[in-house]
Amino acid sequence: MSPDESHLISCLSLNCLSHLQSLVDLTHLGLFDETISPIAIPVYDPLVYIETPCFETIRSLYIGQAVTESFIRRLTWNPDENSSHHLPHLVEISGMYYHGTDGLVSRMIASRWKRHGKGREPARLAFAKLDCPLAVSSKANESTGSFAKDSCDQDEIALREMAEQGLEIQFFPDWEKRHLEIAYLTRRITFLLTPRGFLTTYYSVYLPPRSLSSTSRTMPIDVPSDLQTKLQARYGKDKIRVLRVVREGAWHHVVEYNVTVLVEGDIDTSYTQADNSVVVATDSIKNITYYLAKVSPHVLVPEHFALHLGTHIVSRYSHLHKAFITIEQLRWSRISTDSIRTPGNEDKGHTHAFLRDGDDKRVVQVEIDASTGKENLIARVSAGISDLLVLKSTGSAFTSFVRDEYTTLAEVDDRIFSTAVDLQYSFAAINLPAPTDEKKLEFQLGENVKGSVWDALGVANRTRDITLEVFANDDSASVQATLYKMAQLVLAQNTSVQSVTYALPNKHYIPVDMRYIGLENVQRRSFYAYFCTQVGRIPFNVYFSATDLIYLVDLLLQQSLESSKHPHVYPMLSIG
Repeated sequence: MSPDESHLISCLSLNCLSHLQSLVDLTHLGLFDETISPIAIPVYDPLVYIETPCFETIRSLYIGQAVTESFIRRLTWNPDENSSHHLPHLVEISGMYYHGTDGLVSRMIASRWKRHGKGREPARLAFAKLDCPLAVSSKANESTGSFAKDSCDQDEIALREMAEQGLEIQFFPDWEKRHLEIAYLTRRITFLLTPRGFLTTYYSVYLPPRSLSSTSRTMPIDVPSDLQTKLQARYGKDKIRVLRVVREGAWHHVVEYNVTVLVEGDIDTSYTQADNSVVVATDSIKNITYYLAKVSPHVLVPEHFALHLGTHIVSRYSHLHKAFITIEQLRWSRISTDSIRTPGNEDKGHTHAFLRDGDDKRVVQVEIDASTGKENLIARVSAGISDLLVLKSTGSAFTSFVRDEYTTLAEVDDRIFSTAVDLQYSFAAINLPAPTDEKKLEFQLGENVKGSVWDALGVANRTRDITLEVFANDDSASVQATLYKMAQLVLAQNTSVQSVTYALPNKHYIPVDMRYIGLENVQRRSFYAYFCTQVGRIPFNVYFSATDLIYLVDLLLQQSLESSKHPHVYPMLSIG
């Protein structure tokens, strides 16, 4: 881009900003060299910006290019009322790269930090970051590309005196660090580049965290000498998303997982001594997960895939002694179509088309423990279901509970029963053989005994069937009574399952009193309309079982909303 073109773009942008000045206050200004920030406007003359009235509100100035003596002199504050006063509200200056060492910079900073006691005073400067060293000459060594260091007594002495007196000043004496910081800012600006944020991209530049500076990174932290701590460390990678397609000719299998991998071991020094030599990067953990998802023959069964993944990690890395794998499996079921319903093929579904037929998920948790030796691997496995939403319209009651002065709940012998099932069952611990191959990828399944962890799919199917069958068919005297029957059957039909945990939070549907319009809606077997309440969010649902009650909708909603005192009750209507 030529200087003329650059100047034209700058003037156009300034014209836009001048029109915006009545609507917004500009507080951050970043001036970038074209070679440093290709997405910013190349600045033909930075004086154009600081002398423009629309920039009078600027509080933070970032200068990403070399500046001239004229620029520094123009920024120097003169308390004389007849002088030009640029950027009167400026409190932060950052990124300045200058050539001169004759005291210009220190005088400019002093003019904005020290109080003059006369004339017009600017906002007091609070922070200055100088990207290039005070002890740097203006010419680079042509053979090495580096800058030779000289002395610059005037600026250095003055600035260090101001720092001792309380002004926060940070120096970047390394040219490479300057480029790293500019690159960081460039990424921030790119992130801000949106259709609605065009001008923000060029002018509202957020400065990087001061923790990037060399002074704050080396800041000592005083820890009491008598403080004793005990560290138990665990780290890893969360939300590793995996979709795996396994093809057996025309017949395809699909699984989708959200995987979490955590590890424990001899990693304390990474916390206590900042020693990263013991850290297997979480990005590496993610890549291991993807690799095993590709090559493992057990990937279609989440329990077995988790066992394979955890065994590989603790076997490959000698200093890691435990791996914790959590897999959340999303539902994908085969689509049934008329074209594939043939005798003997009624229930198989489509060969390669699937649908998400529920929000419930299979959840698997596996711990691989090698703390007693790499040849003595112990696995602990639990699995279950989460968010299985169910409802039945009768066959549930709740009566004969404690009644005293605090009781307001009415007994009911027939009600809607709805809940979101969370189920977890745990298998007995098993011993695993250690991999014998060089890459520690070997993994062999155990004997497929019904109800064991090696029968994981069978157990998962039986527990889901038990849950749904008992829920549907049990004449429930209470949620807890139904829950207990479910857990008993899970234990009885799966010999290696040692414990079962169910959580069935009630989703209440409360009959609406409609006697004000002459309709009975609260007597047994006459329920037509209900309040639906849920913990945390309380929508107001009205369900009709009659087809000729549509004319009651407006009146019913009005009455119900008037009687409701809850500020978070919202109307929602469903006609059935």
